[in-house]
Amino acid sequence: MKNRRKRLLALVLVLILTISMSATAFAAVRISRKSITIAVNAPRWLHVDGTKKKVTWKSTNTKVVTVKQTGTITGKKAGKATVVARVAGKSYKCAVTVLSNKQIANRVYSRVHKYYGNLTRLGCFRRGTALEVDIGRPRGEGAIVITYKVNLKTGKAVADYYTWREFFRKAPRTFTVF
Repeated sequence: MKNRRKRLLALVLVLILTISMSATAFAAVRISRKSITIAVNAPRWLHVDGTKKKVTWKSTNTKVVTVKQTGTITGKKAGKATVVARVAGKSYKCAVTVLSNKQIANRVYSRVHKYYGNLTRLGCFRRGTALEVDIGRPRGEGAIVITYKVNLKTGKAVADYYTWREFFRKAPRTFTVF
């Protein structure tokens, strides 16, 4: 009788542990990002955590963003799309916003424009994985020229070159663009 109770108790405990472990493992599966903003032609990587099963990737709009089976996403043109990862019959989604070089330059300009209302956009040049945005007043007294380098992989802008030191008493040296 005592042996029977011990066996029954052991069986119940094993069953409880098995159910709780499988529920925990199931709950841990998730996509690395629910939403992300990227630049055109600047690849980023998504992944699914909590599983060793095969993941298949798909983009809802391949004209805006493409995705490789490794989870690498690349923006093709400005717009919005959803990247879907499928694992064991379940779908995990990531909303992707792709920004063009002009949109990124406008974000930099609007951030700096808060500090100096009479600055103009002087130029925007892409160099590899960086976008150089020139802002300022190029002529006359009080000339200001500042170049922000935006890392297209991280979305961080850093003031790289400037001609007027007083500029930085008000304007930010670094900030996040996207």
